[in-house]
Amino acid sequence: MSETLLIDMQTDLTARLNSDAYFSDINIVQEDKEDIVSVIDQQLATLTAKAGKLGAAVITLSPTANDNDNNIPFGRLSLDLDFLVLENVTINTDASTGTNKKALSIARRVHRIMKFYSAGGLTGLMKPRANVIAPIRELLPLVAYEVRFSAEEADQQTDLKVNTPQITSDSGTVTITTTTGGAEILYTTDDTHPWDENGTVYSAPFAAVAGTIIKATAKLATYIDSDMPRHVAT
Repeated sequence: MSETLLIDMQTDLTARLNSDAYFSDINIVQEDKEDIVSVIDQQLATLTAKAGKLGAAVITLSPTANDNDNNIPFGRLSLDLDFLVLENVTINTDASTGTNKKALSIARRVHRIMKFYSAGGLTGLMKPRANVIAPIRELLPLVAYEVRFSAEEADQQTDLKVNTPQITSDSGTVTITTTTGGAEILYTTDDTHPWDENGTVYSAPFAAVAGTIIKATAKLATYIDSDMPRHVAT
């Protein structure tokens, strides 16, 4: 998975809601770009307006990720993608400044738009979870609902990781291999990390005295660097 995928996906979901005319007067923000506490405070304090209207907001919450492929390196993540709908009833029902759209109706609209939506980076479609629209009573005096979906992350070739190098030694000769074709192997013989600045490129077996501590890593463009084994030469 690309390291920015979850953020990009959250941005995609926010943009999808914003593209719907229903939300032309309802603020939609992302939890990772806005302090969720300050967003709630703004709704209470009437500090934020959209198209001159106040009293309602939708927050695209940060995705929750679960790795259910415990036996598969870099398996797909199962995602919970949720939205928080807020309403300050007193402000929202004001004839001149309120949106006059009830939180439950807004939550239903979010549900209808996002059901079976395929955000970037997903395989298949978003699916409603149990209790897809649920009241959140902890946020009183606001009226609040959470709209809940699940989805599966798409496989991405760039998420592959170089296979861990195998280090062997016999009578002072050290050999390092990896089963990932085309990968470059870097190694050190002083127990330091074999990063670019201090690693030696492995090209052929080399001599090392017994007791020398050898570390190695393997790299390949678009792949994640391999794990780094440690071997004591014999």
